[in-house]
Amino acid sequence: GADIEAADMLDAVVEDDLIEVDIFEDSDVLMVEESPVLEHADSVEDSPVLEHADSVEDSPVLVANDDQWLEYFEHDIDKFGAFEEFIDLPTVGWELDSETETGNELPAHLDLPGEDVQSIEDFLGRMDIGNELEQPFKRRRVTSKSPDLPRQPRSTLHNAASSRGLTGREFRRMLICGLPLVLLNSLVFIQSLMPFSADATVLCAELFSGVENVAGPFQPHAAVFDSERNAMGNLNSAEGFLTALRITRDIDRRRGFSHWATVCSTFVYLCRASTERSICNPLGNVNRRNVREANCMLSRVCIIIAFSACLRLRFLHEQPASSLASSTKYMLWLRNLLRDVLGQHWERVLFWMGAYGGQIQKPTEILTNTTWAAELQRPLSAARKAELSAGGQVVIHLPCDRSNLKRRVTGASGLKRTQAYPKAYGEEVHRLWDKNMNANPQADESESSDDEIPWDAWKCAMCRCHWPESDLRNVQALINVPSNALVP
Repeated sequence: GADIEAADMLDAVVEDDLIEVDIFEDSDVLMVEESPVLEHADSVEDSPVLEHADSVEDSPVLVANDDQWLEYFEHDIDKFGAFEEFIDLPTVGWELDSETETGNELPAHLDLPGEDVQSIEDFLGRMDIGNELEQPFKRRRVTSKSPDLPRQPRSTLHNAASSRGLTGREFRRMLICGLPLVLLNSLVFIQSLMPFSADATVLCAELFSGVENVAGPFQPHAAVFDSERNAMGNLNSAEGFLTALRITRDIDRRRGFSHWATVCSTFVYLCRASTERSICNPLGNVNRRNVREANCMLSRVCIIIAFSACLRLRFLHEQPASSLASSTKYMLWLRNLLRDVLGQHWERVLFWMGAYGGQIQKPTEILTNTTWAAELQRPLSAARKAELSAGGQVVIHLPCDRSNLKRRVTGASGLKRTQAYPKAYGEEVHRLWDKNMNANPQADESESSDDEIPWDAWKCAMCRCHWPESDLRNVQALINVPSNALVP
């Protein structure tokens, strides 16, 4: 308040008639009779606003200078929570009108935003007086809520592997590689319906088999998978994914292998103008449906190949040499997984499919973890090249695009028929497999029935193959397996 010089005055008026106070000689405490803040307090000592002030003059509420602003102590804000709404409130707002007798009504010239305020009670009780004032900062205790992470399994490694038809070594490798929980839990569903037999006789599994020229020489010990045969051969469907997973699980652990031929129609150079795939953007324009479906298929292929590698099985993945499938993040993850985590061989082999009797030259790429696939390389003689060139063009070169001067190409009507494997290629694969039919090497890993599941290792590795493109939700919905917990 303003300075009051006469200590023995019975009545004193604060400057500008702000507040009328009485000073008692027998007390050092100022009693504020007309203050609206102390209306419900029995004494100054009971006032929550003056609780921490040594005297009335020290109270931040009783300020007479119109140019100053009310300041509230942090503890006063905590106790007098209604004032949190009013930040930088000028003291002129507390000025009493001369006609006010009780001090419970606010003057008419008080300029407050929002609806009209008729009394002190309305002023203190109103929590929202306008959009111009900031919302109060509510003090809350900071609590950290843990995300919905996969829970720690309680079963032992041996029991969890047995329920999936696997050995403890195989299941440990799958966890270290971080394979998706939907895949790990799907194996329990498959094992409950079709238990794994140690005497499995599948020596060659040809996935995307087409005319089955690779699986043919291995019959009757071969399995085929293709969408042309039935709906179960669509890898993007839940049924197709489970079927491919079951076929891979049933391959002979000692000598079996798988041959993959992912649909290449959106990965080759002929369609890059529409798919917008490039070495810098191998996933292409994901707004196109065919591009999304191809990415989903390739990501699932890589996950199942990684599963077969954990079983120490051999594989060959075939694509045209111009395909960008090997440049995607899925294939790069698979390459690093085999070489750095599983310690297996990884090789890229290039050869001419026309050297085996194909209808076109077709430069071909093989990605494999075998050592004998390199023997598939054959030179294409000049005579054979001239013969294939005279047989007709399957690729048509169009005039350049005038807008960007880029060359344009398109496939002829018979291009798809030329992509089928010739019989000589399947026979050569069988010959090389028979020549190198030694048992698949097994790493020297110890196994105990009391080993715990390497859950921490799985949590560190699972994010590397947690791709939204694979979208295993349809598998989870079909067989009702959890995606955040390991089924025992």
